[in-house]
Amino acid sequence: MTKLLEDGPKKEESPIQNNGTKTKIAKAYDSPSWWYDIRGFFILTFAYQSTLWAQIRLFAKNIRERHLEVAIGSGTLFGMILGFLRWKGRTLPSVVGMDYAAPMLAGAHHRFKNQKNIRLYEGT
Repeated sequence: MTKLLEDGPKKEESPIQNNGTKTKIAKAYDSPSWWYDIRGFFILTFAYQSTLWAQIRLFAKNIRERHLEVAIGSGTLFGMILGFLRWKGRTLPSVVGMDYAAPMLAGAHHRFKNQKNIRLYEGT
């Protein structure tokens, strides 16, 4: 994308590029990951007027043998979905999970450290 300025055309930075945002992200997620889990569950319940179990059932229906989980966060909700799949007797998928917030992703790394079927990446 270009933007015409007084001194001629100048390339505008893409909003997708990481222009020093890692520090901002780290500041934005400086609380423990469990706090964001609780906050998310309240948002789910009150803003979306849905229950946790309804969301788990909905998401579990859409997980196939190979799954991409974008914005995996701390992995709490996704871990519950995997638990539901186990309980239903389904085979666990091969998962690629990613999140842009390293503090949140650290929670997912801890949660899924012994699961060989899950690979986690930090997005930029």
